Amino acid sequence: MATQNFHGRPVKVMNQDLEIDAYLAEPLGEGRFPAVVVIQEILE
Repeated sequence: MATQNFHGRPVKVMNQDLEIDAYLAEPLGEGRFPAVVVIQEILE
């Protein structure tokens, strides 16, 4: 079984009058960690 070294949860990000669903994953330990930002855009 794999061990999770992070805590993840759904969050809401405000953008003016829009509320955007997002997912936040944070490492469990203290220290400096690299970050990854993924932006998915859906065009109509």
